[in-house]
Amino acid sequence: MFAVAGRLGLGWAFHRIGHPGWPGAAATAAAAGLLLGDAVGRGYFYRDDIPLAAIISIIGLALLVWLTQRDRRRQLPRAALLTAPATSGAVLLLAAPDVIEQLVFIGF
Repeated sequence: MFAVAGRLGLGWAFHRIGHPGWPGAAATAAAAGLLLGDAVGRGYFYRDDIPLAAIISIIGLALLVWLTQRDRRRQLPRAALLTAPATSGAVLLLAAPDVIEQLVFIGF
């Protein structure tokens, strides 16, 4: 259920990656936030994966910026400005299934 909702939501959020202006920067920041949020979540829930998650996130961020930013002088600062709030939202989004699982299986 979360996978279907996530796929629909992320497809809608990411379809503007590479477009000029604030919508393109917001979509790029959402993708970067998701990469960083996954690394934070793996570091919190799976402590053994911290180095691997950090390496994958850095490679993913570099590829994201290299492949999507056509006007780096204008788009990159905009995307960087929006990445911190996007990362906070991604951490909450990615933690939701684990929290729900704990509530269901362990109990309130």
